[in-house]
Amino acid sequence: MTECQIITTREIRYKAIARLTADTSPDNTYRQASYLSITGGGSGGAPMLFATDAAENRTQRARTGELIRACGLVDAGDWVLSTHVSGHFYR
Repeated sequence: MTECQIITTREIRYKAIARLTADTSPDNTYRQASYLSITGGGSGGAPMLFATDAAENRTQRARTGELIRACGLVDAGDWVLSTHVSGHFYR
């Protein structure tokens, strides 16, 4: 038996996001501990919203920092600034 996956489009995602955002049920884990990130819609399209688990996001950032330090790209006391610019949106 072959399994099929529905292709996700922005329209499908935004309908789901709107529904989950409006759902105040305590069973709705989308509203609990989510880290939200948005694209700038850089290719002329509408910006896209992404939600990830906040704990997972912190872990990913910590591991990335460890990798950068292990590769010798930064030393103690260095500051790193990451800026994404697109569609008049700065993050």
